[in-house]
Amino acid sequence: MLSGSYDIELGPRDVIRLVKVGYVASSNDVERFRDVVSIEGPVEFVGSYAWREGMSLRSLVSLAKIKLEANGVYAEVVRPLGGGKYEYVTFAPREVVRGEYDIVLKAMDKVRLYSTVVAQVATTKQGVTAEAVGLAGEVVPGSAAGEQGGKAQEATSGTSSVAGSGTGEVPVAPSVGQGTSGISPDLGLFLEVVTVTGTIRYQGPYARTPSLKLSSIVSAEQILEETNLEYAELTRLRVDGTPEYETFAPKEVLEGKYDLSLRAKDSIRFLKKTSFGGIGEEPNFEKFKGVVQLTGEVARPEVYALRPGMKLSEVLTKEQVLLDTNLNYGELTRLREDGKHEYVTFRPGEVLSGSYDIELGPRDVIRLVKVGYRASGEEAERYREAVSIEGPVEFVGSYAWREGMSLRSLVSLAKIKLEANGVYAEVVRPLGGGKYEYVTFAPREVVRGEYDIVLKAMDKVMLYTTVAPKVAHTAQSAMEVQIIEAPTGEGPAIVPAPAQTTIAPSPSAGESGIETDTGLFLEVVYVSGKIRYEGPYARTPKLMLSSVVTPDQILQNTNLDYAELTRRKADGSWEYTTFSPRKVLNGSYDLPLRGMDSIRFVPAKYLPEKIDFDKFSNAIAIVGIANFPGLYSFSEPKMISQVIGPEQLLSTTDIYYGEIERWKEGGRREYLTFNPIAVLQGHQDFQILQRDIIRFVAAGDTGENHDFSKYPDTVLFKGSIRYPGRYAWYEGMKLSDIVHEQDLLIDTETSYAEIHRHTETKDTIINFAPDKVVTKKTEIALSPRDNVIFYPKYYQKPVSIAGEVANPKIIPYYDQMELSSILRSVTLTRAYSDLKAEIKRITGETTAVYLESYLKEQPTSKIILSPGDSITIRALLPDEHLPVVIVRGEVSQPQTLPFVEGMKLADALSAAGGYEATAYPKGLVLIRKSVATAQQTQVDRLIAQLEAATAAGTALPTTTESTQTSASAVIANMQIDLAVQKAKLGNLKQLYKEGFGRISLDIPDSLEKLSTSPANIRLERDDLIYIPKVPTYVLVSGEVSSQNVVLYRDGMRVRDAITESGWLSNEADLAKAYIIRASGKLDSTEGKGFLFFKPNILNYKLEPGDTVYVPMKSAKVSVAWAYVRDSFVLVSSILTSALTAKTLLGL
Repeated sequence: MLSGSYDIELGPRDVIRLVKVGYVASSNDVERFRDVVSIEGPVEFVGSYAWREGMSLRSLVSLAKIKLEANGVYAEVVRPLGGGKYEYVTFAPREVVRGEYDIVLKAMDKVRLYSTVVAQVATTKQGVTAEAVGLAGEVVPGSAAGEQGGKAQEATSGTSSVAGSGTGEVPVAPSVGQGTSGISPDLGLFLEVVTVTGTIRYQGPYARTPSLKLSSIVSAEQILEETNLEYAELTRLRVDGTPEYETFAPKEVLEGKYDLSLRAKDSIRFLKKTSFGGIGEEPNFEKFKGVVQLTGEVARPEVYALRPGMKLSEVLTKEQVLLDTNLNYGELTRLREDGKHEYVTFRPGEVLSGSYDIELGPRDVIRLVKVGYRASGEEAERYREAVSIEGPVEFVGSYAWREGMSLRSLVSLAKIKLEANGVYAEVVRPLGGGKYEYVTFAPREVVRGEYDIVLKAMDKVMLYTTVAPKVAHTAQSAMEVQIIEAPTGEGPAIVPAPAQTTIAPSPSAGESGIETDTGLFLEVVYVSGKIRYEGPYARTPKLMLSSVVTPDQILQNTNLDYAELTRRKADGSWEYTTFSPRKVLNGSYDLPLRGMDSIRFVPAKYLPEKIDFDKFSNAIAIVGIANFPGLYSFSEPKMISQVIGPEQLLSTTDIYYGEIERWKEGGRREYLTFNPIAVLQGHQDFQILQRDIIRFVAAGDTGENHDFSKYPDTVLFKGSIRYPGRYAWYEGMKLSDIVHEQDLLIDTETSYAEIHRHTETKDTIINFAPDKVVTKKTEIALSPRDNVIFYPKYYQKPVSIAGEVANPKIIPYYDQMELSSILRSVTLTRAYSDLKAEIKRITGETTAVYLESYLKEQPTSKIILSPGDSITIRALLPDEHLPVVIVRGEVSQPQTLPFVEGMKLADALSAAGGYEATAYPKGLVLIRKSVATAQQTQVDRLIAQLEAATAAGTALPTTTESTQTSASAVIANMQIDLAVQKAKLGNLKQLYKEGFGRISLDIPDSLEKLSTSPANIRLERDDLIYIPKVPTYVLVSGEVSSQNVVLYRDGMRVRDAITESGWLSNEADLAKAYIIRASGKLDSTEGKGFLFFKPNILNYKLEPGDTVYVPMKSAKVSVAWAYVRDSFVLVSSILTSALTAKTLLGL
């Protein structure tokens, strides 16, 4: 009006009312003022607008001024038609603004625009929404709150009308309200809508206008980073009302390769692109046919919209391949509506390289697997166009099979490891009908191009490792199916499986090697024993014995002279033979191997307890004292000189005599002898036959028990000769061949010897002079069974001395010959302190005697020689038998000190660091070997005298005053058994022998006092000095109730110690009791006082470590018996002193 483009004539009572910007007429006003339209949503000027006939939607939008955030693809117009009917119109504001779309508004039209801020679509089904809220909060007619009437069809595109009864007096045109999360249109009212959901920038409704296409929705600004550009879903209704499901690739829409016009109620769902390592979308194959799914071991499992002519290479790209994706095996499953699915295998590596591709179809599922994947069970039955390989290869598992695929190509793809068994592998091939073909091959021949086969679908290839191989043969009866591949190339012979067998097992490798079924794999050669590789070899046409026996297979202890070959003949029987691996290695022997051959290698010096010549007859055995005993392959006759050589002889082998045991037909045996040295020198030779046993014997056998009935070709040498014993006789053997000058001993009689000759008719004796034989002045031919006897010059064998002496001697033996006498008869080349004598007895025993010690102790220690003793004087080693003094016990540094002439006791103790605080100098124990030897000798002599007295029946007293109360009572009468006393002393001697040799000394408390004391004596070599700890005990021994160790107390007397030991026994002689002090001194009442003034031993004070000894009473006896008694008392005192020393030593 202000612009003059409109005006109206006023009348009486006219009321003109102007309202504010944004005013929306109320319900009553709308009914009154019907020539009005309203607009709501993201516009500058919302509210009611005066309507004029012909008013366009574009003019209203232009007046309202749409904001930037307004939804440009969806808006609504709700138009009341009267009679409770409404028309619902949708439009795209962006098309209205651009002039691409417009409609003529009618009075009371309500226009609703929406915002794109936080847009969300909540699609509802017709009649499901419980309540729809209008602009002012009214209940929207046509929603679940009102009854839905019929639909009035309009000619105008994009409109629909619905009849319904309103709940208010004046029905208000409903509009679809916008919730807090976006637009929620009622698809039962607004039919011309396209709904978009999923991973897209704008999720919500689009007004379905004539120009709306798929490309209108799929635009670059709508695509998110995570939007799947390969797959989206379009659901639309057909004319008959049934849904139709289609797929498309947003990428192709963006690139302009694909588009289509959208229809009302179309629903588009965008999917989220799968993240790396994520779980892909699971497509609904029942609804959407045009789907291709990529799954399994890929970077991003994904779904793809199928396009015409779509190839596998478009889906399987390098970006989808992981480090552990199997490039040799993939699966393509083609799902069919009739359930007859198709299963295809392919190699992803070939697809990536462009050498293989395949056109994809509806519902194809592409699955990639990990490296090492192997199809099994039902899956293997589905994907039949596959082969598998197992064992020591880089890439185990299934491989996609192609027509004409070779074994070599599979092995090349799998990449055999270094530890793979190069001589044996298996192929198990199913033939159908429960039959299988079993093929073996040598991987090394395949790798070198020497052997190949064409693989078939479902072949299983098994390789084995050479680590700890082991062959476990199974029984042929265990087979299910066997295919024997004819060596002529005519094809395999098929043997059907038993009726109950359904599956042919493939061989499996055990923990320690190959376990192959000999009933299935017949073209196999088995190798076992002492060889680097134990296991089967594939029997190929090129397999020779030299293929098995190679330098790299031979172990350090492999027998190179004997091995066994077992093979089956054409008639089914077994053939046994032997061969020499040494000959195979040097090329002088070889043979082609056959199926089921078995080769066994044995260790060096192999010799079974029972030699089986019945099977392996082309062999000989060398046994006995030989360097290389064992079995030897022996294919053709040889001379004995070709069989034995110097390398067979040991230092202990008899070089003059050996035996041969020869097997003859009919089980008979022939016994021969041979002379090893004669064979080596060419004096003897003869033929060795198969199955001969050659026995070397030990040198030194005198032949006393030789069996001439078995081995008659023998000559026996006896007597005084260097090598007595058996000599094998050979043709032309002479006495001078055996006896040489060095064979005659010092005491051999050189002027006379005898040959006792035994023949079938007579026995004769032939005399000869050995000295003439060795000088070749006499020559005598020897005969079998001869006994040659040499005699000695002396009655007893002499004693010899050699070594570090100026004049080695042989000295005739005489009774009680002593070592010192022999030493005085020779001149030593060194000082005796640097020498030792080794005495080798005729029995073989050797004794070492250190001359310095022996010559010093010689007056008390004698070494008696025996006939035939051999004395060798040798120099001492640098550290052998050095003179030392040993200091132990409670000193600061217990050690072994070098002995120096003139060394004294105080010097040794000072060198050891002096006394410790816990030391008990009074109890110092000094053990001297020379004294120990003397004491032992004395005790031995006194015990021997007791033995002599017992044996001679020494006269003993028979006084009735003597009593006998126990088996070990005092020596009192004829019933005392001296043997018991002697045994008792002998046992004590063994028990206390470590205490022998002690020198008694009164040691002061300090080293300073010791250095000026008489106790500071000069030491000798090998002296042992022991400083004990302060003892806490005293010992009580002898005739007390309980010989005991008593805890020492200050002021303790003998009476206290005996009391704590149960007091005296009935045989105790208290008057003769004495004390062995810790110092080793003896203290008693003997010779002290007289008559009533004689002291009492019971009152003597004791000190720590003292020993109280109470002897037995003695009866009045004869002088002879008194001597025996005194001997016993003397031995007892020596042993008691030794007991004290041993106790202090802690032994």
